[in-house]
Amino acid sequence: MTTHDHTYETLPDGRQVCFECDAPKNPAAVALGRLGGRVKSARKTEANRRNGKLGGRPKKAQPVEQPQPVAT
Repeated sequence: MTTHDHTYETLPDGRQVCFECDAPKNPAAVALGRLGGRVKSARKTEANRRNGKLGGRPKKAQPVEQPQPVAT
């Protein structure tokens, strides 16, 4: 499982820990989040269709390069 570019390991007691940031995760919250993300409801399906008609998920904005000041 990866989140915010960190890798979480599952410990023998069921806790998930990110060894890069030492943030333990509550196993019950992890399980609920996993179940909630898998739900397919009529509302989600309709929202997906509407978003698809608009072109889908917007592309990430590219950073605009600022012009460098000219030394005079």
